[in-house]
Amino acid sequence: MKRYAIAKRWSLAGLGLLTILVASGPMLADDDDDQGGQCQLQGSWMGYDAAGKAYFVATHSGTTSKSGTSMLEVPGFDLTLGGMFSTATKVSVVRGVWEKTGNRTFGWTGVGLIVDSDGNTLYLLKVAAVNTFDSDCDTVLIVSNTTEMFMPFENPFEDTPFYIHYGNPHTAMRMKVDPPAVP
Repeated sequence: MKRYAIAKRWSLAGLGLLTILVASGPMLADDDDDQGGQCQLQGSWMGYDAAGKAYFVATHSGTTSKSGTSMLEVPGFDLTLGGMFSTATKVSVVRGVWEKTGNRTFGWTGVGLIVDSDGNTLYLLKVAAVNTFDSDCDTVLIVSNTTEMFMPFENPFEDTPFYIHYGNPHTAMRMKVDPPAVP
């Protein structure tokens, strides 16, 4: 009888441990190898084109390390698309969403409006990219990226774009707080 009570206690303890392990499985199953899962996309980034020239500024925010929202500014973008939209004068901030897609990678998609001097929308653009962190978590390589253009009455998530630009690989560096220069 005593042996049965000890075996029963060990069985209950084992069952309790198994329950804890199963319940915490999603937390233990993180596949990150990036500094213990600490690379996070949140923050502001300065982007450089393949030639090493400053090209864009992006800010990614979110309440978790798995998803959030983004804002992208690309002031050097040819709004006229080579003269096809000669009256284009401004692009809105490209706003979108991001999510963690795998080990050290994040995908994001954003939409912006291109307008003329009267504020009339000439076309929409949708940017999609995959960002991959390097080992220090402060540099991102953007290898896969596209910019698709749509007419103002089209849905950029359902309709076929009238033009697609396949971007070249480029990088982005995380912005850090610097002390002010001393005179």
